Parts: sequence; structure tokens; C-alpha cells
Amino acid sequence: MKTQLGIAAFVTAGLLTGCASTGYDASHPWEEGWRKGAIVEIGEGVAYADKVSEKCRQNVSSTSSKARYATIKYRRDRRNAWRTMPVSEDFGLKVGDPVFINASDCRAPIDLRRLDAQ
Repeated sequence: MKTQLGIAAFVTAGLLTGCASTGYDASHPWEEGWRKGAIVEIGEGVAYADKVSEKCRQNVSSTSSKARYATIKYRRDRRNAWRTMPVSEDFGLKVGDPVFINASDCRAPIDLRRLDAQ
């Protein structure tokens, strides 16, 4: 009987631990606004600049037709959300790349997310 209770407790603890894992690493904590996402669009010009949220527009240094932007799809409150952000000319990520985005800080970088660290 003790063995069965021990096994049941072990299995329950394992299940709870698995459910509690968010898949976020220490450098991208959920509590600080980091969310998993993927790049869905990269482009330049006014059409992309217009997609930058009001909250983030103050961080946009250039609205020239050559300014580059990336649009990231991520989850927010059980729904999909999108954020378009300015990126440098030498931005090395591409459409489809998994990333971390900070949903509460427009100045935070877009960081590549390793798929094995999901």
C-alpha cells in the first residue's frame, strides 16, 4: 500500500511540475513581459511604419521609406496578437524564425528563440 501511494505521489508531482513549466528561460521571464512568438513579416516603408502601435511610435527614430520593420505574432491573453517593430538594416532574422518579444517594452530587442528551449 505504501508503495502504491509513493508511486501515485511521484507521478502526481511529475505531472504538476510538467504543467508548471512555462518553457521560458531565465533571460526571458514571463513576468517581465517576454512572450514566445514568430516573425510573420519583414519589410520597409510607410506601410510598415503605420503598423507600429501608438505605444511604440515614440521609439521609432526614422519614418523614412528605407526604415525596416518586423511583425511578430505572439500570444496575449489566450489570443493572438501582432507587434510591428523597427529593426536595423542588418537584422539577421527571417520570416518564420521563432523569437522572444517583450510585449511590455517596445525598446527590448527581438531575440531568436531556440526551438529546443520551447
